[in-house]
Amino acid sequence: DIDIDNTQCDPSLDKLKRRIVELASQQPYWGEEKPARWLPMEQAIMTMKYYGVK
Repeated sequence: DIDIDNTQCDPSLDKLKRRIVELASQQPYWGEEKPARWLPMEQAIMTMKYYGVK
């Protein structure tokens, strides 16, 4: 667990940011380039998959 106090400069925030990057960099698609305009379509496809739309 990472506790964060956003009322002041909190070193835990830097720890959280590092952890997010660490986990994201382990994803198989890390480093792939794709156009930003693809993001809405990708999100729509993921939503359809979640709801079982074929």
